[in-house]
Amino acid sequence: MKIKKILIIILTAIGIIGSISTIGFLQNRNISINKNINKNNNVAVVVKGNVKFPDTYYVEKGIKIKDVLNIANLLNDSDISNIELEKQIYLNETIYVKKTNNLNVGRESKIYLNDLINNQNIYIKGISSNIIKEIQKIVNINKIITWDEIQNIKGVGPKTLAKLKNILVL
Repeated sequence: MKIKKILIIILTAIGIIGSISTIGFLQNRNISINKNINKNNNVAVVVKGNVKFPDTYYVEKGIKIKDVLNIANLLNDSDISNIELEKQIYLNETIYVKKTNNLNVGRESKIYLNDLINNQNIYIKGISSNIIKEIQKIVNINKIITWDEIQNIKGVGPKTLAKLKNILVL
C-alpha cells in the first residue's frame, strides 16, 4: 500500500516535470521561428483601412498585392481602384484600402429620394445621420414619404426641416 502511494507520487512528479519542460521547449521554439521570419524570403505587409482583418502580414517576397488583400478579406464597399493588384511585393509595404459608396452632400447640392434609399453611407452637411437613417427606414417600409412624416421624426425641428427641403427632392 505504501509502495503504491510512493509510485503514484513519483509518476505524478515526472508527469508535471515533463509537461513543464515540453511547454518551455515549445515556447522557445516559437520565438526562434518568429525571429527567422525576417531572415528568410519574407516581407512585412501592413494592411489598413476597409478590410475585415487589418494587420501586419508576413508573406513571401514576390506575392501579389491582390493575394495579400484576399488574406485580409476586403469588405464589400472597399475601393481598390487606386491599388495595383498585380504588383508584386519585394519590400516591406503598407496598403491602405479606402471605402467607397460615400455620398457627401453639401448645402447647395440636391439629392433625390432614390439616391437616399440606395446609398447606406450618405452624409448631408448639417443633418444627423440618425435622421437620415429614419428617413431611409420610412421609405423602405412605405415606398414614399411626405414632409409631414419627416417633421414627425425625432430630432427634426423647423430648422432641420428647412435644410432638408432645400436639399432633398421627394
